[in-house]
Amino acid sequence: MLSVARSFEKYRGRPPERAELLRLLRIQEALQLRDDDALWAFVMLFDEYQSSASDLPERIREAASRAVAVTEQAARAQVAVAVAGAQEEALRAMKGAVKKAVNAVTWTQSFVWAMFFLVVVAVNMVVGGFYLQRISYEAGVRDATEVADESNAAAKWARTEQGRRAYAYAASGQLDRWMYCTHPGFKVEGKLCFPAELNNGAKLGWPVDPGPPRKRRKPN
Repeated sequence: MLSVARSFEKYRGRPPERAELLRLLRIQEALQLRDDDALWAFVMLFDEYQSSASDLPERIREAASRAVAVTEQAARAQVAVAVAGAQEEALRAMKGAVKKAVNAVTWTQSFVWAMFFLVVVAVNMVVGGFYLQRISYEAGVRDATEVADESNAAAKWARTEQGRRAYAYAASGQLDRWMYCTHPGFKVEGKLCFPAELNNGAKLGWPVDPGPPRKRRKPN
């Protein structure tokens, strides 16, 4: 059994028919492929769909459109502008080449354009994925730095005298009273908190911390 036939049977799970074997031999001769050439994997893949290639151009266009849409969203305008012209040219050439293959005019030309199309899509997706990963990494570093800076500033303020007094005030429940306007002598009107008169005529007020003593200036 020929090496080409063995490769076909290994990939497709059945021996090749006479027409399929002759077609593969013509491809081998046209492209000057060795029996162990790595391109046979692509040849077998493309040949598997050659028999039903009548609707292949439309399927390729749909798949390419989805790939381009995902790549444009991930890589933004930079990648899309760089490869848009090559993609459109590859799609037009691929459609014409597949039609020729269906009509048995020139299978070699369609195969060459198919390989070119696969390379374009692969480059498109790799570049787009790299650009998306780079954007995500930079955004993550920036966000983490901002959070770390804010946490560091909050920790420093909490160790100050003002921070300790604010914590004690909040722990006593007084802060919530002022935030939600539940302190005695105040009432909510609309979205604002207003002072209200007490029934016993008492005045509103709360103790004020005088703070640290101020230094007196020396006379000149």
